[in-house]
Amino acid sequence: MRRMRPYSCSLQFMPEHRHCPLCQGINKAVWVDARSKDILNAPYFHVVFTLPSQLQPLVYQNQELLYGLLYKAVAQTLAELSQDTKYLGAQIGFFSLLHTWGQDLHYHPHIHTVVLAGGLTKNNQWRNSSKKFFIPVKVLAKKFRGKFLHHIF
Repeated sequence: MRRMRPYSCSLQFMPEHRHCPLCQGINKAVWVDARSKDILNAPYFHVVFTLPSQLQPLVYQNQELLYGLLYKAVAQTLAELSQDTKYLGAQIGFFSLLHTWGQDLHYHPHIHTVVLAGGLTKNNQWRNSSKKFFIPVKVLAKKFRGKFLHHIF
C-alpha cells in the first residue's frame, strides 16, 4: 500500500523523510518524551554558541579543522570565565554538541552546551551560581569571539 504525503508536507521531501519537520513531528515528540528520564537532576543552563553568517563559507570549506577550533573556543571561554571570581570563581562541568544545520535546513554551524549551574572552588567546595546565567551574555560573546578568531588567525 502506498503512503500518501500529508497535504501540507514540504514537497522537497519524500513521505516520512527524516528531515521533514511535519512528518517527523510525532517521532520527535516520542523521542523527547523517552529522553526525559535522561535529564540531569541538577540545575543547569543551555548556552548556544554560534558564528556570524559571513564565516559560514570558510567553516564549510574547512570543517574538520574549524569544528575542532569551535569546540576549543567554547571550552576555553567557559573555563576561563567561570574560574574568574567576578563571575563564579569555580570550575564548572559542561558538555557540548555540534549542530551544523538550522531548523530551516540551511547550513548554520553552532554548538549547544549544557552548563551546570555551579562548580567546584579551589578548595573543592561546591559554589552555586545565581538563578540567572552567571556570565553576562555580552561578556561571554566577546570572549568567545576573541578565542575563535585567535585560533583561526
